[in-house]
Amino acid sequence: MSAQTMLPAPVRAALAALGGASTTVRSSKAVWEGRKPRKFSIPVSLKTVERDWAQLGFHCGCMIDPPGHEWNNFTHDANELVAVVEGRMLFTLLDDSFELDPGDDIFIPAGVPHSTKNIAATASTWAYGYDGAANSWF
Repeated sequence: MSAQTMLPAPVRAALAALGGASTTVRSSKAVWEGRKPRKFSIPVSLKTVERDWAQLGFHCGCMIDPPGHEWNNFTHDANELVAVVEGRMLFTLLDDSFELDPGDDIFIPAGVPHSTKNIAATASTWAYGYDGAANSWF
């Protein structure tokens, strides 16, 4: 049995929706570089993101970060989805970095250390969501 088949159905669906991203960050770099075009159309609607993620079992929250703002070395007990609404964000998972533009999204597996930085010259707005039990505190 593969690691992916051991995941809950909503997480497997989220991975499939994200272009088949694997549960390993190292192999996700190749998936990211060869993935489908942006998941969400521009301008990105938070309501659209929220509806999409709810079907996958994820909640949807929103952050607005000023230029240069960083969130460093976070881990969560739940899987996380992130989508950029406006601006440009840099996400680092282990040793891999991903630049996200509006409409781009990324899957961050539970327990994986990650950081993000607003690399736009203006404020960046981004949606984030967690699956499973983590939703109970939102």
